[in-house]
Amino acid sequence: MKNVHVARSYAIALFRLGRKEDCNEQFENELEQVVEVFKATQLGTVLHSPLATKDEKQALVKAVFAGTHPHVLSLVRLLVERGRSDHIAQIFVEFVKARDQFSRSLRVVVRSRFKMGARELKKIEQRLSELSALHVHLRFEPDPTIVGGIRLFIQDKLIDGTVRAQLDLLRQQLLAGVTAASR
Repeated sequence: MKNVHVARSYAIALFRLGRKEDCNEQFENELEQVVEVFKATQLGTVLHSPLATKDEKQALVKAVFAGTHPHVLSLVRLLVERGRSDHIAQIFVEFVKARDQFSRSLRVVVRSRFKMGARELKKIEQRLSELSALHVHLRFEPDPTIVGGIRLFIQDKLIDGTVRAQLDLLRQQLLAGVTAASR
């Protein structure tokens, strides 16, 4: 929980800078690239290694992220300096949340085993817009593990409308009824 609070603080500070300079789209894209570099390489391990000096770590960050907006680069350098570079992925998540809250929009990922048509996705989008009073941006992702139904990922919440989830709920209800009846 503390990590989320720390990440949110950094993300909101960067978001406010981006609003002032009209750079939030660039900041979001570059933060996403930074996260991908951390995921795809051993950069995080090197930056946490006691074998590398602070100056070496800073030089590495500067070289790897050359061409990045100075504010994004400063953020990464500050995180490395404070030993918090492992927060970068959560900072990105919190940055996107801040952007969505500011623009009164909601990002939703729809997952289903089978490809959904534009009409089905539009219905889901419209319904979520009506319920939330926000502008909804849907993205579809196929998920071969789903037998039937759909899963909605709304920011950090999951709405599971899959057949498996419904069967699990039914099983829990039956077990609760059996337990209550045996008392």
